[in-house]
Amino acid sequence: MLIDAQTRLLALLGHPVNHSLSPRMHNAALAHLGLKAVYIAFAPPPSRVPEAVRGLLALGCGGWNVTAPYKRVCAELADVLKGPAEALGTVNTMLHDGSRLVGYNTDVGGLRRAWKEHQVEEGQHLMVLGRGGAARAVVWAACQLGLSVTVAARSPIDDLLVAVRKHFIRAETTWCPWPERQGKASSVQIVVNATPMDSPLDADCLSPHQLVCDLVYGHEPTSWLRAAGNRGCKVMDGRELLLYQGAEAFSLFTGHEAPVAVMRGALYGGACDVTLSHSR
Repeated sequence: MLIDAQTRLLALLGHPVNHSLSPRMHNAALAHLGLKAVYIAFAPPPSRVPEAVRGLLALGCGGWNVTAPYKRVCAELADVLKGPAEALGTVNTMLHDGSRLVGYNTDVGGLRRAWKEHQVEEGQHLMVLGRGGAARAVVWAACQLGLSVTVAARSPIDDLLVAVRKHFIRAETTWCPWPERQGKASSVQIVVNATPMDSPLDADCLSPHQLVCDLVYGHEPTSWLRAAGNRGCKVMDGRELLLYQGAEAFSLFTGHEAPVAVMRGALYGGACDVTLSHSR
């Protein structure tokens, strides 16, 4: 695609972002639909995130995603939070509707869709490792599906658990101190790593009947997922969440249904070439 003065800008904010597959995925989808837009990743330092957001607004950016560690600070910069973003206090997608900066959290919908493909069912028990923005989305999505949830973290996330119990009256949510996670992991049906750790839980603590999800992703499954697979577990690569949260964000950005098959191909080996052109 030729990039010129008529090209619409879409973006990603995070730090770091060099590893991100979002530009590959979104640019493949834009090219497939023939949309004149380009998706670019930016990594402003933490002290300049508000300035970066103002810059994107000044440039007329059509929308942007937010990844770690800026999901909470960007939520604070939004004028309006919609859907789960309001309760979670975290965003991963932002749009300007002409008068307001609106924050969304498409991680929640992305998780639900990915889990349904793995036959996750109401009544199952999920343990999430971590307490950051990704973990909060995991808890919310799990409660929406009627799962019981244990949060294994170094300290409780009381505000989230209060919000969950307010919105989901029958939700069963508990906190597990981090050192106790090893002993309790085998009793659940689903284990989710929502930390940046390479090995958040000894593979020996996992059981063959479990679904093991790692929200960390790369061009290949993580070593922890491979170890889980060797134990006989079903595994869900972090690219599956990336795919489905990205598809929901893409529709918000463009008003078009996301070409999920194209986006999946870009994540799992395909590529999208973008030709830059200096135009005056």
